[in-house]
Amino acid sequence: MSELRPMAISITWGAGGSTKDRSLELAGLTQSEYGVETILHLTCTNIQKGAIEDTLREAKQLGIQNILALRGGRIIFGLYKEEFIQNFKDPPRGTEHWIPTDPQFVHAQDLVEYIRASDEFSKQFCIGVAGYPEGHPDKEVNEEEELEYLKRKVDAGADFIITQLFYDHDDQEVKNYGIELSMRMIEKLRSDGEVHAFHFCTLNLEKSVRKVLEGLCWTGKDMDNLEQNKLISDNVERIPKIEGDLAITPHEASVTATHSFQTGPASDTGSIGKGEINHAATWDEFPNGRFGDFKSPAYGVPNLWDGGLGVKPSEARSRWGCPKTMGDLTECFLAYLHSKTESTPFSLTPLSPEAVLIMHYLENLTKRGWWTVGSQPAIDAAPSEDELIGWGPRNGYIFQKAFVEFFAESHDVQRLKERIQKHGCGMITFLASNLHGDYETNMSDEGTNAVTWGVFPGHEIAQSTIIERENFLSWKTEAFSIWLEWAHLYPPDSEEHRLLDKVRKTRWLVSVIHHDYKAPAALWEFLLKDETG
Repeated sequence: MSELRPMAISITWGAGGSTKDRSLELAGLTQSEYGVETILHLTCTNIQKGAIEDTLREAKQLGIQNILALRGGRIIFGLYKEEFIQNFKDPPRGTEHWIPTDPQFVHAQDLVEYIRASDEFSKQFCIGVAGYPEGHPDKEVNEEEELEYLKRKVDAGADFIITQLFYDHDDQEVKNYGIELSMRMIEKLRSDGEVHAFHFCTLNLEKSVRKVLEGLCWTGKDMDNLEQNKLISDNVERIPKIEGDLAITPHEASVTATHSFQTGPASDTGSIGKGEINHAATWDEFPNGRFGDFKSPAYGVPNLWDGGLGVKPSEARSRWGCPKTMGDLTECFLAYLHSKTESTPFSLTPLSPEAVLIMHYLENLTKRGWWTVGSQPAIDAAPSEDELIGWGPRNGYIFQKAFVEFFAESHDVQRLKERIQKHGCGMITFLASNLHGDYETNMSDEGTNAVTWGVFPGHEIAQSTIIERENFLSWKTEAFSIWLEWAHLYPPDSEEHRLLDKVRKTRWLVSVIHHDYKAPAALWEFLLKDETG
């Protein structure tokens, strides 16, 4: 980096001073040995008393002259020892929660003022502060408020400002940019006259390549152009016609399960089912969600740009209220089933139409305290055009195994495990795990459950929904982080926060699948059967 002659290099600082020694060592190395002006990031909350003075003194001894004064990120409960968590007043900024261990330092402004007021450090350090042109990540955007916070830090003695990273993060726009860039590169190479053929690597994600070919008019609509550029099929008559826009919206995701084997015109997407599970998978157009094949190159959570709840804190509290008891949480999940609220923290879209087929069962499970977060009914050969269930090409048939995911108490999980072992008759598979990494299942590590598949004329069987160990455990990690984010909507000493944190630490995420898709009530009757019956 020094060879690039930067104005300065930043050395970051771990939350609560967790990287203190390493950060100081690296900052001293870049400043003294490589002669690169170094900016040491320094947070002032979640640290022990006296640590700020010690750090500044060490930085001075290392010849560091620049400090980026930061307040510090939220404390993530559970990552630190419980005794480190202390009672404190609600933070003055939005809904962010942190621990001002040293009461002298509550804001970055306090750190700036401290350095400027110190005879030992005032003339030693050039001080920078953070600016948030798109709003602080832990609070709702208020431009005037952000500007006021920034002004206070500058008035306190800051010399320069570094803004947060900001960019447009629309997934489709990123893809569109790549497509346009690829087309420009190809056209430039062709215009030179030396390159006559191009090899495209799809990496099993073919839609962007198809878009490039469409833009270049190489999709089969212009056969002369195809012949000239060597993108030729051995049997020209079998080159498919690609009609319409190939991009899809997330709620049409299930139709993409059919694109890889489709040899005719794309089916009308107007009748595609928007089932809860098919809704989750986007297959290869975008990250394909938690119900795809974990080996897929697109496997991952649908939203890569938001690690929180996906809605603003004020909107989240409006939707889900202020739960103080387990009964309140049960009512929250029931409200979602009854369409009184359009989302839960675990399902940000309205309940799928196919849920009406199992609504009675979902209600009873939820009233029992088993809060459902994913489910589907058993389906035996429903037409692919079916408004509730259908997906894929016309004249096909859809099959589904019934399954459900829910949060339950530890003792319920153990009883369910025993019942499945004794009375499941080999027809029921379950997976269960908790925050602490405990894991129970009757599947092998390599076991895979295809719970949704379609059969279409002239095509191989298509599987659109898979449940297996890897994607379940990946979703488990995300699911328990959602409880944490939900808790952060409320002050740490509030009843709501304590309840949600308790649920996160004590409940299990459970997934249960019944393999007899010809018995639509089998799973639900097994789960709801009286223990003594």
